[in-house]
Amino acid sequence: RPPLHILTAPQDTNLCFVALQLGDDDSEEGSLERHTVVEQVLARARVGYKSLDAASQFHHCIAIGHLPYRVHLVKPEGVNATDELPADTATVECDEVMKLVAEGAAGWTKIWEQGDELRRALMQQEVLNGFITPDCNFAPTSRLKVPREPVLARGAGPAAEDYEHELASGAQVTPHYACRALVKSLPGCASAIVCREYRPTLNLRSSPHVPLRAAFVLSPAASPPLPLALQEGGGGNEEDIMMITLKLSLLQGKNLGAGERAEDGGSAPWKTEPKVRVVVRSDPSFFMADKTLEGATEAETSLNPEFRTPATLRLRVRRPLDSDMLPLESQQTAMQASLAGMHLILTMVATDPSIVAAEGGSEEAAQVIVGSFALSVDRLLESQAWKEKKLAQFHENLTRNGKLNGRLSGCVEVADITTATGAPLKQSKGCVVS
Repeated sequence: RPPLHILTAPQDTNLCFVALQLGDDDSEEGSLERHTVVEQVLARARVGYKSLDAASQFHHCIAIGHLPYRVHLVKPEGVNATDELPADTATVECDEVMKLVAEGAAGWTKIWEQGDELRRALMQQEVLNGFITPDCNFAPTSRLKVPREPVLARGAGPAAEDYEHELASGAQVTPHYACRALVKSLPGCASAIVCREYRPTLNLRSSPHVPLRAAFVLSPAASPPLPLALQEGGGGNEEDIMMITLKLSLLQGKNLGAGERAEDGGSAPWKTEPKVRVVVRSDPSFFMADKTLEGATEAETSLNPEFRTPATLRLRVRRPLDSDMLPLESQQTAMQASLAGMHLILTMVATDPSIVAAEGGSEEAAQVIVGSFALSVDRLLESQAWKEKKLAQFHENLTRNGKLNGRLSGCVEVADITTATGAPLKQSKGCVVS
């Protein structure tokens, strides 16, 4: 089904909700098919900065809906590690899960930790890379009979006696978790959203599935103070603006396109003649100087490229008060305050030669997003390397539509700090003067 995406911005925090509706295929290929559908949904959920998927650019992205990943215990009880699984594995696993359901909390934990397909796929970075699922401290929410009375009126979570321990139908289909809620946050923002409640609502009905209730507590994100000169109707002037130039150098990609395939299962067309470059932009975007939308490197032709030219980004931030008398040792603290809450979004872009070769094709139309990730400027400037006046290094995974698709490493430095007019901030006798 088409993805549903909702944007909201409470107190400078950008939230995106993506609704998913995946198929119920019980075959061995069903899990891989669900992975593929998730990629397709994220590829279509283009909101905000349209070149990136919805999961890669907001403070928090919450994926909710019907994600019926199955429960598969590695070895059912009574089967040794060296034994072959019985021919009717589904029946054996179903019986084992039903025994664990009857055990209560201890059995539920074993089902969740050892058998849940989605949990295993998240840990192995096979799907929804970067998303976190709360622990399922309850029995599977699909294929189980439960009483129709409001058993949770007491306000507590479900207990073993809340289940009749029977399958919802005569078919031996292993009970599993149906509804899910997962969260992905930008670096440095994960602690701002906390799951306070995650449980099934046994007193409600939704086909053969028990609906899920998830409650989160959200703390406002730190937002860089906007100079008055940049605010609509602010009445400020250029004197309250400081220009900071960030330079990303020694950029190196590795295993680009490792998780990407063409529709026919072959290699993606852009990988046959790779031509890739790194694009960097800031979030929030209104701090970028001179209406420059992004900085970029020159293109390289490799799936493990080393970029010889750095990418630079000029940012307009609020100048600390009385900066002409600011002690030198306080310069870093003041600059960190000006950049608080800012992120750099790095995107690896490739060119598809098959589109360029087509009639009327252009390199702009042939751009393919290999993957992206976000860097927290706060954390970079707080790193030990920065405090020792060295380059702050990073090594990050590139994600494309929720799937791992290579790595990018490099260094970040503050290359220049000037006034709005371009005059350098000069240091004199322990002070910074303009």
